Amino acid sequence: MGGAKKQKLKILHVVAKLDAGGAEKTALVLSSVFVQRSHQVSIMVYEDGGEFEKYIQPGIELISLHREWKFNPLKLLKMAGIFKKFDVIHLHMGHTLRYAFLSQLFGLVPSSSRFFFHDQYGLIELSHKIGFFLRLGIQRNFYIGGRSTLIESILAKTGKNPTEVFYLGNYVKSFPKSGIKKEQGRIALVSNFRFEKNMELAINLIGEFADQGIQLDIYGQIVDKDYYQKIAELISSSGLGDQVRIITTETNIQSVLPRYHFAIHTSRTEVYPLVILEYLAEGVPFLFFNAGEMTQLLAGSLRDFYIGDLELSSWKDGFTRMMSAPVDAHKDQIQDFYRKNYSEEKYYEECLQIYHQALGY
Repeated sequence: MGGAKKQKLKILHVVAKLDAGGAEKTALVLSSVFVQRSHQVSIMVYEDGGEFEKYIQPGIELISLHREWKFNPLKLLKMAGIFKKFDVIHLHMGHTLRYAFLSQLFGLVPSSSRFFFHDQYGLIELSHKIGFFLRLGIQRNFYIGGRSTLIESILAKTGKNPTEVFYLGNYVKSFPKSGIKKEQGRIALVSNFRFEKNMELAINLIGEFADQGIQLDIYGQIVDKDYYQKIAELISSSGLGDQVRIITTETNIQSVLPRYHFAIHTSRTEVYPLVILEYLAEGVPFLFFNAGEMTQLLAGSLRDFYIGDLELSSWKDGFTRMMSAPVDAHKDQIQDFYRKNYSEEKYYEECLQIYHQALGY
């Protein structure tokens, strides 16, 4: 096994399109982590023009099928030919698997060919019923879950062989911070607009400190239009139009985070919020109540960040604590915690071990 670890792999990450999304970001991060360690890495997209294509690092080849019609046999043949050139085919998201599975179903790749299907954000857990075709694709290939609850769900809902199911926690690379200075009293909230995110609490909280010259920037996509409208109206009716901004067009959140004094995460419920890792990677302290699977670890190690309930009075106490601290007060604490629990080397070794174990290296 010692010799196998030195073997460099040919790895292909596959997404339908490199749009701005969590799964697409994971594909980019994994590609970067492995190419920096001298593996041959490519990214294949079914369709061109994704927002995240510009973030592909040097040394990573972008391959496009230029697909316009899903069942074009020439595109299927081209895809299968590309697959045969790689040791590892790493698929992100269910619709990506469904299309790639056609190459196996029609015998266009060797019968021994196995893909890695990476479900970071809950496709299986959130679906009450898994479609027959997707189920076949999952049964044929290896499964990588981004959370322990996903592992439990895939085993319960599909009866898949546990030896073909793997866990790989999420990781976020730190954004270069040269020349970026934190701004006292500038606060971030990163969350898509939907009821569970409890943005009303954030607005009411800012209202309590309106005379202190603070600025709250809310970054997120409009998932629920009615909820977005409700929040916009609350901002207006509270007289906070000059102190609360809504930004829906930013696709590289990490590039703007380092300027913030701290962040607030007011969600009622969570599963595995990637934004928490982004805060940690960029050294941004944050107040939170629920961080899904990360809550216990965070609350135990970063006690000053944790708010035990969703009462406004509790958040006011935490907010006052953050506001009174220097902008870099928690810098070393965050860095130490992040390196210990979410280091790049740890992420690389865990993923490499999955590849080796599954492929018998």
